[in-house]
Amino acid sequence: DFLHGFAPVHVVHVMSNHDRVKGYYLAHALEVLYQDTPTVTFDRTSSHTKVVTYGNNFFGFHHGDTEVTKLPLYFASKYGQDWGLTKYRNILLGDKHHKKQYKFNISNQEIEGVRVNFLPSLSATDKWHELKGFDLAIRSGIVYLYDLEKGYVAEFEHKIDR
Repeated sequence: DFLHGFAPVHVVHVMSNHDRVKGYYLAHALEVLYQDTPTVTFDRTSSHTKVVTYGNNFFGFHHGDTEVTKLPLYFASKYGQDWGLTKYRNILLGDKHHKKQYKFNISNQEIEGVRVNFLPSLSATDKWHELKGFDLAIRSGIVYLYDLEKGYVAEFEHKIDR
């Protein structure tokens, strides 16, 4: 409720492999809650991939339960016009529930600014994750800051106690 007073907020719902229906209904409920707030918009379509562009920045969203190294070419092919009009390409994923960054390298150099980031989870651990030994991941939210022209400039992380 705080952010839309400063800038427009665009909520992108990305379906997961854990709760396809529940996540959709949560996004729908939030959209209904903010239906009279013109500065808050939603993308809750059923597509497993979503795209947002911001100046020179391309943001591709996917849950991440796939072959991650194939995603840059997949997004470039499926969303060619948006990809081609941007200089900095970012793919954001959440499946692993912890922070991780991939850089696609040739001789340790980034290729065309493509970065693939797994975002950490804000949610508490469930029984399945505990049984599999995935219950010690750091719960946090990350805010990435991007300049319209220069791309990524900073990030802030807020950790939540277990």
